[in-house]
Amino acid sequence: MRQFLLALLLALSTAAPANATEVVANDPADAYIISGAVILNATFAEAQSASSCVNCQWRVIRICASGGVEDRSACLGSSCAASTEIAEVWRADAPTAPPVGDPLWTYRGTMCLTEAPVAAATVTTGVRDLAQRAVPPLAVASQPVSTTLTGLPTYFRTGQPAFFVAAPATVAGTLVTLQARPSWTWDFGQGSLLTTRDPGGPYPSGRVRHTYPRRGIYRVRVTCTWHATYATRGLSDLPVDGVVTQSMWIDLRVKEARRYLTNKGA
Repeated sequence: MRQFLLALLLALSTAAPANATEVVANDPADAYIISGAVILNATFAEAQSASSCVNCQWRVIRICASGGVEDRSACLGSSCAASTEIAEVWRADAPTAPPVGDPLWTYRGTMCLTEAPVAAATVTTGVRDLAQRAVPPLAVASQPVSTTLTGLPTYFRTGQPAFFVAAPATVAGTLVTLQARPSWTWDFGQGSLLTTRDPGGPYPSGRVRHTYPRRGIYRVRVTCTWHATYATRGLSDLPVDGVVTQSMWIDLRVKEARRYLTNKGA
């Protein structure tokens, strides 16, 4: 059966190899030619690794349309939803797509062809743009507010969550769910830095705090770096290239704490 399909493709295919990360609709027998990392779906056993295989070439063959199946009921499988077509997936480990019939092409399994394949680079670019718009803004605050005292801890917070999940959105025609985890780097204005995954909080339980030994006006700056992943088509933890960075500062006045003797209790 597979040998028959390859022979059929060799006779029908005249298209030039696709460029990197390009998805090309071909003839009915060879529905898609994909160059580079691709988003398929979780019904294909290698879908997770396919999403990051930048030097892979892919062919998704629509079995029903190929003419290679005499029994048309074989086009539908019990593992796929009703009226969902089964497709064969072939892979070549090469920087460009070899000719159809080349022994570099290896059969990798079947999948339910519910949606057209899409280039992973196209989706990750769209998800990165979504992340820039969707992640919560910084809302830096201190306690005490704006003015504190030497020798006493000042508590800081970012006003952001330690983990963020955005509402599902359509990116490049594909429904995705964005997840992002931040880290924060604090500059307390006197050369001391703190990098943490804790968003901080108010007194007395907040864990982002700093004690100033001398009075003065200090510019406190925090930089938030979001690392994002996304889920789609039954796949999860797909990485997003690059990060989203935010920065904000506040001015904090530090006064000297003075001790006074009193006769209280005398």
